[in-house]
Amino acid sequence: MSPNLSNAYKWIGIYYYVKDDYDKAIDNFNKQLEKSSLDTTLTEYQRINIKNDAIYDLARSYGYK
Repeated sequence: MSPNLSNAYKWIGIYYYVKDDYDKAIDNFNKQLEKSSLDTTLTEYQRINIKNDAIYDLARSYGYK
């Protein structure tokens, strides 16, 4: 997996979220948020949406932790 592909971290985070492993989900959603600004395959609009998704997913995960 390319370290700059933020979308991959989102799906790994979702996997852990569904498995109730919120610590690993949070780690991956944080990576998604961090890498979204570095992902050169995305447009600015996509970067903003991915950041918003990551923040939402982080909030959900912290809520269950």
